[in-house]
Amino acid sequence: MEERREIQITGHVFVVQRSGGRQWYVQWRDGEGQHQKRLGPAWVKQSGTDARGRPRWRTADGSKPEGYLSPRDAAAALEEIKRTA
Repeated sequence: MEERREIQITGHVFVVQRSGGRQWYVQWRDGEGQHQKRLGPAWVKQSGTDARGRPRWRTADGSKPEGYLSPRDAAAALEEIKRTA
């Protein structure tokens, strides 16, 4: 009898600077391979760097415009992708 292994879905969110402004992207890996998707405009500002020199992002000051995503919103989108993939 063949043993079935449960596939663990892993991923992360990151910000990319585009000509139209900063954008949130999500990248994940599942049983079908690696995937990437743009989530939307990022409402963030840089808050230092990590040990590898990559920027750390935090929610920008002021009220968030409609349609923009905070770091918490982007993380929630990743969790939703992991649940439904």
